[in-house]
Amino acid sequence: MSIRSRQQYTCQWIRQSVDRGHEVCGDGQQGFVSLAALCLMMVMLGFGLAMLYFVRAAWSDNIAYQQEMDLRLAAEGAVEQEARMYELGLSDGDQSVESSAAMSGMEVRVTPEYREDKLILTGAACWRPAGGWMHKKVVRGLLRKQATKKGERYVWCGWAR
Repeated sequence: MSIRSRQQYTCQWIRQSVDRGHEVCGDGQQGFVSLAALCLMMVMLGFGLAMLYFVRAAWSDNIAYQQEMDLRLAAEGAVEQEARMYELGLSDGDQSVESSAAMSGMEVRVTPEYREDKLILTGAACWRPAGGWMHKKVVRGLLRKQATKKGERYVWCGWAR
């Protein structure tokens, strides 16, 4: 003699109900569960697409920031090199000077501008990606004339606006 467990009895009742053509879970409950699962899946898909959009936007902003920093650093480096030449008295200073570029296709130019006892060095870096807009960055360095025992020379004062 065997004693039936509750689980065995429930499974037998479900099999008999299905064989007779009755719904096991009640009226429309299976459809509601499917609809709820579908809605949950759509919400998760929306969150996933929003996350992908956010990551792609952050990635493109990072690339743009990196390119802008490369332009600024190239322009500042060229201005500092030219300022060092003026401080040492090695530059004649009447023409624009082109510098080597950090990125391929980048142009860097330094132009001196004399004002009374000041010298303003303007460095411009330009870069045009293939089929895109031209990106520019301009920086200015300020040098002042200072009298020394050997004569007048220029001294670096910092960045101008």
